[in-house]
This record gives sequence, C-alpha cells and structure tokens, in this order.
Amino acid sequence: MSDDSLKPTRSLLGYTLAAIGVVLVGLGLSWSMLVPSEVYWSEVDAQEWTDATDRVHAARSKPVEPNGQADTELAAAIERLGLAEQKLERARGLRRHTGTALSVTGAVMAATGVFFLRRAG
Repeated sequence: MSDDSLKPTRSLLGYTLAAIGVVLVGLGLSWSMLVPSEVYWSEVDAQEWTDATDRVHAARSKPVEPNGQADTELAAAIERLGLAEQKLERARGLRRHTGTALSVTGAVMAATGVFFLRRAG
C-alpha cells in the first residue's frame, strides 16, 4: 500500500481520535460535578463506618475483665473498623483519580489523533 492510499484512513482516524480525546478530557475535568459521591460511598457504607467507630469506642471504654471478653470485643471492633476504613480509602481514591485518568487518556488520544492528522498531510 502506498503512503497516499493511507491518507484518508489516517485522516479519519485522526479526527476520530482527536474528537473522542477532547470529549474524554472534558468528561474527566467535570467528573466530580457529574458523578455524585454516593456512587463511591453510600449511606449504608457511611453507617457501617460509624457503627464500627462506635463499637471501637465502646470496647475501649469497657473495664478490663479477667476472662478477656473485652479484649476479644475490641479486636473484633478494630478489625471491622479497619475493613470500613479500607472501603472508605478505596472510595476516596476512585473518586479522586477517575477524572484524572479520563483526562489523561483523552489528552493522549487527542495527541495521537493530531499525530495522525499531521501524517495524513
């Protein structure tokens, strides 16, 4: 295939990539305004985290018992709180990085589209 026969394909590919890239950049920049927080962290998740925090506080406030019951309750409460905090951090990370990832992907696609347009002449 000659280089001239590829010009229409490169041109179409270039415009397509550039257009999709620009749309992705715009979507990424406005992601936090378009997607509500509840998508990442629901009321149920928040209630689980609150309950786990309350249980740790309650377990730490109990007097020390000779049979170790309080230690077992505290360990279980701390484990549950740890899981809830991991879920919270995952939600925060996704919310923080999704828009950035979309914008970067869009910028790379747009730059690739411009490259194909320049090659098409």
